[in-house]
Amino acid sequence: MSVRLFVAVLCLTAVAAWSAEPVPAKRSLPELHTLKGTILKGELVQVTEKGIGLKQNGSTLLTPLDQVLKLDFPAVAPIKPEGKYADVELTDGSRFHCKTWTIKAEQIELKTMADRKIELPLASVTYILNDAQEEKYRKEWAERLLRKRRRDVAAVVVDGSVRAVEGTFSAADAAGENITFQTAATGRKGTLKISNLHGLLFQREIDPNAPSMLCKLYDSYGDFFVVSALNKTADGLALTTPAGAKLEIAQASVTQLDYTLDKLAFLSRLEPSKVVQTSNFDFVDTYRRDKNLDNGVLRIYSETFSNGLALHAHTELEYDLKGDYREFHAIAGIDQSVGGVGGPVVLVIQGVIDGETKDLYKKTFTRKDKDKKEGAINLNVKDVQKLRIVVRTGDLFDNGKHLDLVDAKIQK
Repeated sequence: MSVRLFVAVLCLTAVAAWSAEPVPAKRSLPELHTLKGTILKGELVQVTEKGIGLKQNGSTLLTPLDQVLKLDFPAVAPIKPEGKYADVELTDGSRFHCKTWTIKAEQIELKTMADRKIELPLASVTYILNDAQEEKYRKEWAERLLRKRRRDVAAVVVDGSVRAVEGTFSAADAAGENITFQTAATGRKGTLKISNLHGLLFQREIDPNAPSMLCKLYDSYGDFFVVSALNKTADGLALTTPAGAKLEIAQASVTQLDYTLDKLAFLSRLEPSKVVQTSNFDFVDTYRRDKNLDNGVLRIYSETFSNGLALHAHTELEYDLKGDYREFHAIAGIDQSVGGVGGPVVLVIQGVIDGETKDLYKKTFTRKDKDKKEGAINLNVKDVQKLRIVVRTGDLFDNGKHLDLVDAKIQK
């Protein structure tokens, strides 16, 4: 090989090696959403009961908690649990997946799928469900939780079917092998082998003197913690739940801190204090939550929405705000997926202040509407005790007249 050719090959090799160097990905910073609708991005450096501090351009901006809706960590990807695991729920509502759990006397020791260790009194646990990775067992357990009961429940699996007995659990033995259980039907008291149990459901409530909730923390493993105290540590976040669980979670595992609590509420999640639904035809189509009037996806202005109300003319929904909220936001329009008679539909939003009813918003919609901006609603509802949503026809007949109110929310 000539010297010139050798040099050329060497240069090409160097260029190829240089081109193969990995390009560092742009780091996605945490995103803080405020009540004012702004989104702040920065390095998380402070989390206290007073506020959240994000470092931006070398300086720290502290946002008071009463102005924080949520803190998202978009760089954190979800992790699907692998293998067998148990689901555990605490009396404060915290729920997480566990590799192992052990009850010794009146204490429970847990190890989550993220290898976090939690120790707390058994009295802080609402239920334990083994083999929670199986959808059929999760579904059966969810249905069981909805049933009314007065006592604890011990469940076992026999030939693939869940069999449950009501009674009362007492303490487990010191070795964590057996737990005492007295059946409700016969009053017979005996011991159950813990390893044979499919589920334990305790009839109990959270201590009324427990600390109040500060926020909710979601992690990449699908765990959910109700938080009463939270602090930033060198590696992540140290939290305490109202039920008394204490643990530290690496920031690389946190997907969201939810501070909305009662600061923001979606109308589709609230129960109206008054409902009026009439029609000048024989059939009255009742309003829907998070679905259109055909029980499909809400669709207006060629966009789909997962949250909102579908309202047929004539419908009135009234909500008790008690003067506690400051803003109302929504997008209104006629659902493009639902058939009906063409013609105008009128939306009126009223507020009751000091016993006087005032029209806060009034607009007529038709199927020809194309601009989502025309359907955007932003209202000041400060001092409004009652908020009334009214959908009615704009002509003589209400048959086939309807309207969607999507992303409808009130906030402080």
